[in-house]
Amino acid sequence: MIGSQEQATKDSALNYTEVFTTTEEMPSFPGGDPGLFKFIYDNIKYPELAKKNNIQGKVIVRFCVTDKGTVDHVAIVRGVDPSLDEEAIRVVKMLPLWKPGKQGGKPVNVWYSAPIIFSLKDNPYPKSSDKKDLSCKIYPNPAHDHINIRIEDQDIKVRFQIINAGGQIVATGQLNESIEQIDISELTNGIYILNLTTAENLRSSAQQFIKN
Repeated sequence: MIGSQEQATKDSALNYTEVFTTTEEMPSFPGGDPGLFKFIYDNIKYPELAKKNNIQGKVIVRFCVTDKGTVDHVAIVRGVDPSLDEEAIRVVKMLPLWKPGKQGGKPVNVWYSAPIIFSLKDNPYPKSSDKKDLSCKIYPNPAHDHINIRIEDQDIKVRFQIINAGGQIVATGQLNESIEQIDISELTNGIYILNLTTAENLRSSAQQFIKN
């Protein structure tokens, strides 16, 4: 699968006439965003040099999901260290075929962004069965003036960050209730990542939403 994607990417890389930021139907990874981040963290290899020098942080990767469902034009929009940046790019280039985004009922090329967190605390890349994900839902998505966040777990405090496609943090705050509403009316239209982390940093979630 990976070999066929790489070949298709090479064949289609120069055929772009337009790459969309938002579309009527966004690209989807098998298993959705949870499946995407599971694939990333199951395949990431923490660089030994970064471990030795205690280098940690969040790398924001931007890439194009082509009209064929392949991943192309992978780039770092917010890096941490060359070793972590290179590893993030390597894993993203491994991604299997996506379901392409559509505009007017036709497959199109679409920009997509993903945050990849490198952390040396408490075994940052445990086996899938050991991972502690924060269960939550975002709606509506796409959204216009606000998004609602529903935390499935009760009685926990959660910090949030909203990151734009350029890797900039455009909003931060804390959620104290299981269901809260965040005003996004001042954000420009586009794709954003919502990062949620519990106060003790033991559970987290990263989900993409569209502002239109």
